[in-house]
Amino acid sequence: MNEKPLPDYLKDGETLPPGQQTDAVTEPTGSSRDLPKRLLDAGYHPVLLFGTSTSGKSCILSSLMSYLRTTPHASISFGDGVIKTDSEYGRRQLMRAQFLFNRSVLEFIAGKANDATQDEPFYVPVVVTPANGLPQVKFAFLESMGELYKPAPKTHEYFKAPPSEVSDVMQQFHQAISVIYVAPFAINQGYVYDNNTPDDGAARREADLGLVGTIKAYEKMRTAKGKDHHLYLLSKWDLYTHEKCADTEFYAPTPGSIHKLLGERFNQSWSAYQAMPLGVASDRRNYMQYCSGLIGGKNILGVDDEIKKIIDRYPRTLWNWLYQNATTKDGVPGPPLFHDVLPRIPRKPTLSERILGVK
Repeated sequence: MNEKPLPDYLKDGETLPPGQQTDAVTEPTGSSRDLPKRLLDAGYHPVLLFGTSTSGKSCILSSLMSYLRTTPHASISFGDGVIKTDSEYGRRQLMRAQFLFNRSVLEFIAGKANDATQDEPFYVPVVVTPANGLPQVKFAFLESMGELYKPAPKTHEYFKAPPSEVSDVMQQFHQAISVIYVAPFAINQGYVYDNNTPDDGAARREADLGLVGTIKAYEKMRTAKGKDHHLYLLSKWDLYTHEKCADTEFYAPTPGSIHKLLGERFNQSWSAYQAMPLGVASDRRNYMQYCSGLIGGKNILGVDDEIKKIIDRYPRTLWNWLYQNATTKDGVPGPPLFHDVLPRIPRKPTLSERILGVK
């Protein structure tokens, strides 16, 4: 197969420059066909994030990784690439992953939000090493542009088929995976308002339908449903509380209020999520709200130490969920990374109740 020559800025191990968009590269035969096997052989736990454009997937990833890069409780490092680099496609996959981990996360820490992902899906391989002696765990986070999950009303099936980087893992990776469905509280709103701010109703309905398509694709393709963990994530939670992060509605909303909002704003996908035929895995279906930070446009607003501690509990809780999923054995979840965001005992709460270790 003839391939385009590698662009100069991708040679010699360089990463993509900020804001640089490139044409998608046709996947060479066999370059990612062995992706599920490579993930399995290397011991990675895949984390699939789905959501349409501006749902906040990239910022969620950066908030997770930036937290572990700024805390003494666990460390995170870039793992081995999960796709062969003997083609332009494979090299671009690796470099995009390196760019997100090395550049985007550092910019996020410095107060700059992520640009929207514009290219074919790729996996970011990371290694999480707890400081308290718990086992080291490898994760492979899917990063992809939201356009892939928008409905296609002019097509016969209405929903787009997942790209091979997703469908191959669903069909051929026979160990547990974590699946996150990202539903943004708001899409066209932020902290900068003017008379031209559009209503986000149409965009939100499109995001709702996009998640329906993703859920249906999972139901159709996934061959190891009984091992997986699912999370319906209401992102951009700070837009609901309008920066009032010290209010209990931000850090400890009732499960009923989250459930009600999901039913109102994402009725179709939330209904499809609750009806997923997971069989024995039905108790591995959770939901929660999430805040990556107070983000206005491309800027992450500064907060005082007290508010930062509150916001940090979101990545702490999500890391708990991911780490326990990856270390589940014989149906028993592994230990948590952070004990201050554990659920109440003895009653088993929903994950949304766990956000601040509500007592």
